[in-house]
Amino acid sequence: MAMDVLVLRPGSMGATVAASFCDAGHHVMWISHGRSAGTVERAEAAGLTAVDTLAEAVQAVDVAAVMQAIVDAGHPSASSNDEAVRP
Repeated sequence: MAMDVLVLRPGSMGATVAASFCDAGHHVMWISHGRSAGTVERAEAAGLTAVDTLAEAVQAVDVAAVMQAIVDAGHPSASSNDEAVRP
C-alpha cells in the first residue's frame, strides 16, 4: 500500500531516504519554504513534491520522517553550520 510521506529535511541524507520511499511507490512531500537552492535541487532530483507549510504537509501525510546528523561541536568534521547535540 502506497503512503503519503513527509521528509522534513531532504539534505544529502534525507534526499537519499526520500528517494528510497519514492522508488518503493510512495508519494513523498517536503517543505520548500526557506530552503537552499541545493536542497531544492536534491528534492526535485529525488522526485519529491514541494509544499509550503508544515500545516499543509501534516494534513496530507500518513507518516513524517526527519533525518538529522548529530555531530559533536568539538569533532573535526563539525562546521559552523552543524547543529551540535550533546547527550
